[in-house]
Formats: sequence, structure tokens, C-alpha cells
Amino acid sequence: MPTSQVTDAIEMAAAACGGRVRDVFPTDRGAPSGSADFGEVCAHTMTTPSP
Repeated sequence: MPTSQVTDAIEMAAAACGGRVRDVFPTDRGAPSGSADFGEVCAHTMTTPSP
């Protein structure tokens, strides 16, 4: 799945929740979860990738 689809989904969830997700986002340690864009979106929305 392209990183942009993953980051867009997180940003849409944050928008629906008042700007912050504050939750754990399940990842499989694939390419999107290792990208700088993914990390920036997670930090901005207070989302924690699963270990």
C-alpha cells in the first residue's frame, strides 16, 4: 500500500477526532511504517505505531 494512502487515512481519522488520533496504529513494519512521512504524520496526530 502506498505511504500516501496510509498517511491520508491517519490524517482523515485525526480530522474526524478533532485533530488528534491519540491511539495505536497497527503496522506490519512494511514500507509505509518505515517512511519519514509516516513518522511525521504519527507525531503530528499523536498516533503511536504498534511495535
